Amino acid sequence: MVVGKLARGAISLTGNIVGKKSTAQVAVDGDGIHTDGIILRVLAKEKLEVALSTGMAGISPDDAAVALRSTSGLFVLKSGSDCVITVGASPQIPPGCIALDEAQRYNLHVAEGGEHGFVPFVPPEEFALVDLIGEVRLWRQDAAERAQAEDLQIDAKALCRQLANQTFGRVLAVGETVPVSLDGVNVLVRITATNHLTEEEQADVVVYHCYRGLITADTAVYLLPAAGFDQGLQLVNAVTKAERKLNHHLINVTTNDDEEFTVKKSLLRSCISLTKAVQHKAEEMAEVAVDVDCCTFDRVLLYLQADVLGRGAEWNFDINLADLLLEAARRLGCRSLEELCLQKMGDFHSRIREYRFDEIKRANAHGQCWIIVDGMVLDVTRWLPEHPGGNTIIPAQALDLEAACFFELYHSSRESFMYLKHFYIGEVCEEDRADVPCAEKPSEEFLQQLREYTTFRIDTSTPKIQTFKSF
Repeated sequence: MVVGKLARGAISLTGNIVGKKSTAQVAVDGDGIHTDGIILRVLAKEKLEVALSTGMAGISPDDAAVALRSTSGLFVLKSGSDCVITVGASPQIPPGCIALDEAQRYNLHVAEGGEHGFVPFVPPEEFALVDLIGEVRLWRQDAAERAQAEDLQIDAKALCRQLANQTFGRVLAVGETVPVSLDGVNVLVRITATNHLTEEEQADVVVYHCYRGLITADTAVYLLPAAGFDQGLQLVNAVTKAERKLNHHLINVTTNDDEEFTVKKSLLRSCISLTKAVQHKAEEMAEVAVDVDCCTFDRVLLYLQADVLGRGAEWNFDINLADLLLEAARRLGCRSLEELCLQKMGDFHSRIREYRFDEIKRANAHGQCWIIVDGMVLDVTRWLPEHPGGNTIIPAQALDLEAACFFELYHSSRESFMYLKHFYIGEVCEEDRADVPCAEKPSEEFLQQLREYTTFRIDTSTPKIQTFKSF
């Protein structure tokens, strides 16, 4: 099982619109699916008399008929937010508005009076939290109250129970703040960690990232004093989460430039050169050194992660990195990455050949955009719409001639050299080079730098620009 971050954005909501027409703006398709959520103006809940439980946002019954139909009442900002709000209906709230308390406005980063789009949130499977950790600090106290609170003590177990009861059935996210009152003392709890899985379960998955989840009766809550706040608050009877050092499933990998990576063994099983380290049975963490630099090893890890998720064959990488990744794959014994690199390099080399100048002109006459730069034939047809200089300047100036001078003129940054391999399909035939017209010869410095970046060419030993034919 892989627990990852959910995609942000609208989640369609099915159901027919009922009741009186709402003033809220809702986009509905022919099947009654709410495609763009609902746009609401933010009101300060504390300024209204609404009969809603603590931590619940409120909307009008008219808007509820539109927005809450066939949902659990959970919403997020359409623009994207980790914080999920629980919404209920209240007749005291005018149509087209949403009442949020101070903490909700802070968590959502919205202000009173602002208009925002909200979309329904559908919890994924296995969304319940096993545990969460929060830090506590005093809230809404002036200097005199803080002075009186120097010896203030709060029972941490009672505070944990209060937080669990107050947020039961809600979704909490890392970084979210929750105001809690206990025995007349107001505190602010900031969520610092959430977990869907136990530590033992985390050890068995390759990719794990939990940043929000549903509070249930089984969710364990751990609270600690907020670091950096000299507030005189003492949490008594605090229970900290007992973290086990589960290192037997990890490998400490040191690259040849002395960088260290802590990697799960399950991620490295396909690297047969690391078999001994992967099969290391002792409780302490296994260690291994690899003859791969840190940047390349980091890319290898990205591939291995995709491979474990069943997307290894689809993993895409820059063709300029193929040689480095191929060498790393061979040193690590990762056959699948080696085959992927060879396939990509084979695709590249299979299309490389020499072209007659007439063939290049015919391709351009039939709507292609093949340009010649220092004798290289570059097919930029599909890339033209993405050209920073527009899609017309290259066809207007650079077809059917030696275009190295234009390349030098318009590309002062050598970063553009890095893209040439993507477009390279071969070279102009040796016997046709003298027939390729060229208005102006590029500088020798430019040609030298260009050839240093284009070592992938069929033949780099012979200068490609030798003679020119004027217009």
